[in-house]
Amino acid sequence: MFFKDNVEQIHFQEIKEDNNIRAELRGVLLALELCRTDFKDSHVVLYTDCQTVCGLLDRRERLEAGQFVSKAKNKTLANADLYKEFYKLYDLIQPEIVWVKGHTEKQKANLVDKNFSVLDKAVRQKLRQRVGEL
Repeated sequence: MFFKDNVEQIHFQEIKEDNNIRAELRGVLLALELCRTDFKDSHVVLYTDCQTVCGLLDRRERLEAGQFVSKAKNKTLANADLYKEFYKLYDLIQPEIVWVKGHTEKQKANLVDKNFSVLDKAVRQKLRQRVGEL
């Protein structure tokens, strides 16, 4: 599916977080929750340009074994709540996670890259509208 022809299928939700990693994680959680309820018997592929999200499965054993506490500071990790929520949803849905490079040159872009570009432009447009309303 190419989103440019199906822009109405893009789901927007305002996310209020204090940093970009939390916002990325919150967006992934919202998407997975939507998949859990609306596509519960489907194979889910999660495309993301967020390396933190892509690395969570490799870090899972260590994070859970350390109870989401930083060894260096002996404090609960700042995103521990979202990591735990991600792992719960991951276990329920078992999505395939695919990293997308982000801003790929047009001549090298595949369908996933083109969809990323359409989504990125739509989100930026929505943000500009929101800022204009403030």
